[in-house]
Order: sequence, then structure tokens, then C-alpha cells
Amino acid sequence: REQETLTTLAYDNTTHQLTYTGENGTPVVLNLNEGAIAYDATTNILTYTDEAGVATPINLNNTDLTYDPATAVLSYLNTLGVTQTVDLRTVVLANETLTTLGYNAATNELTYTSENGTPVVLSLNEGTVAYDAPTNIVTYTDEAGVATPINLNNTDLTYDPATAVLSYLNTLGVTQTVDLGAIVLANETLTSASFDPVTGILTYNDEDGTANTLNLGTMVPNFETLTSV
Repeated sequence: REQETLTTLAYDNTTHQLTYTGENGTPVVLNLNEGAIAYDATTNILTYTDEAGVATPINLNNTDLTYDPATAVLSYLNTLGVTQTVDLRTVVLANETLTTLGYNAATNELTYTSENGTPVVLSLNEGTVAYDAPTNIVTYTDEAGVATPINLNNTDLTYDPATAVLSYLNTLGVTQTVDLGAIVLANETLTSASFDPVTGILTYNDEDGTANTLNLGTMVPNFETLTSV
């Protein structure tokens, strides 16, 4: 308790005052309402006025960026008022690729020159492709003279009416078959209809085997035309 500091700090929310009382018991009042800030949108200037009435303008437009196309120089004025420049022409020249690409229409050659100045010639005449219409075969001959035939007729589709089998030869040379007869039998409707001319009855058997009869003999008189000559 002998070493205890006798200081206090209080804040008045109504008056916005901060009161500090030191060890000697003397209060010091700090008015937080002092000072003002104003902004001028036209000039983009922020002005701070302290409790003594001293105004300090803060120019928010103190940076700038300009480019001179004649010199290819980019100039930037920073917040400290220092102008910094970047020579874009020097940057481009330092990073410019020294490569060229040319094409000779007469020889059909493409020439590429790299940064070391060594030309690389690519002959676009190497390799040929020929097509034989009767056999429907495309033949590719590479620059070494090796011919590779590509048979465009390597697929086939046939149907055997005796077995009702559809056969397909795919591009891998594998024959795949589809038994159409089995498909038809599996999905065939098991219905039948018969007519007895003596009784005039039509009998219809549906898929579940239920017989349904229709007596046409009794229906005909109802629709018989009563004509006479």
C-alpha cells in the first residue's frame, strides 16, 4: 500500500472528456471534442484543424502517373513527392526475343532462327498421303519411305435370314453378333384371335391367357340395314 499509485483515469461519455488524476490529486481534463476534419471533394483535400485552431491541409492528390510516348518513359510521383521513372523501352529491348520465322513458298520450307542465330529448316514436303478409291485405302508414306496402309473398309455388317443373326465386324477385327430371332421371341406378344362362323362368336386370347368373346351374331341384327327394293 505504501507503493500504491494514486492515479485514476475516467471518461465522461456525455461530454467526451477524459479526466486523468495524478498522484498529487490534481485532475487533468482532456476534451476529445477538440479538433475537426473537413473534406473538399472539389480539390480532394482533407483539412484537419486542431484544438488551437491550426489547420493542416492534406492533399490526397499528391501522387501522379504519366507516360511519355516519345521517350517511352513512365513517371510516377509518389506520396513523398519523389518522381520515379521506368524506361519501358530499355525493358522491352532487354527482354526482346531475337527469333525469326520464315517460309519459302517455292521450296515449301519453314526456317526458324533462334536467339543464337542458328537456322533450323523444316521441310514441309516430307511424307505423303495417297488414297485409292477402288480399295478405299489411305496410304501414308513417311520421310523414310515407309508406307503405312490404312484400310477404311475394316468394318462389316451382315444378316443371316436363316438364323436371324445380325453380325458386325468392328474396327478391331472382332465379330459381334445379335440374335434378332431370340429378341423377337422374348418380346413377342402371346395373343390370338379366332372366329366361329356358325355361332358368329369372335374369341380373343390376351397375353395372360384370358379369353374374351364377342358375339357378332347378336350385333349384326342391331346394325343390319333395312333396305328393300
